[in-house]
Amino acid sequence: MGNARLLRRLRRFAPYPLIGAALWWLRPVEALGSDRADLVLDLLGLLLAFAGEGLRFWTWGANAVPGMFRIRTEGPYKLLRHPLYLGNFLIVCGMFVVFNNPWATLVGATAFAALYAVVVRREEHQILASSDLGPDYADYMRVHRNRFLPQMSHWSAALSPAHGFDWRLAAEKEDEAVLGILLGWVAL
Repeated sequence: MGNARLLRRLRRFAPYPLIGAALWWLRPVEALGSDRADLVLDLLGLLLAFAGEGLRFWTWGANAVPGMFRIRTEGPYKLLRHPLYLGNFLIVCGMFVVFNNPWATLVGATAFAALYAVVVRREEHQILASSDLGPDYADYMRVHRNRFLPQMSHWSAALSPAHGFDWRLAAEKEDEAVLGILLGWVAL
C-alpha cells in the first residue's frame, strides 16, 4: 500500500493520538493574561469551528441525490472543489483558537495541511483516471479552479440548488461532528 493511500485511510484516526499528545504535553496559554480575553478567544474559536461544521452540513444537504454516484456540483461545490475538507480545516482552526497554544497551532496546522494536500491530490488523481467520472471531473476542475478558496463569483449559483435540501442526511452525517466540537470545547 502506497504512502498516500495509507495516509488517506489513517486520516480519520491520526488526529486522536496527536490531540492526546498535545493535551498531555502542551498547555493552553491564557490570552493576554485575562480570563475575559480567554473567554473571547473561546467564543471566537467555537464560532470558527461551527462555521466549518455549517459548511459541512450545507455540503451534505445540498448534494443528497439518493442512489447517484456522480461528481457533486451543488451548493458549496459550486464555490470550491473540496468544501468538506475546508470545513474540517475551519473546525480544527477553531479548536486551535480555543486551545490557544502557538506551538500546538503551528505543529497541528502544518500536519493537517500536509495530510490533506496528499489526500486531495490522490483523490483527484483517482477520479481523473476513472473512465466513468474522469472527463466530467476534468470539466468541473476547469470551471472550479480552487481546491479550498471559494470563487465568490459563483456565490449566487451555490445558493440556488438544483434540488431540495436533505436535512435528514445532513444531520445524520454531521451529528457526531457537532458533538465532537462541543466535547472538544469542554475538554479544552
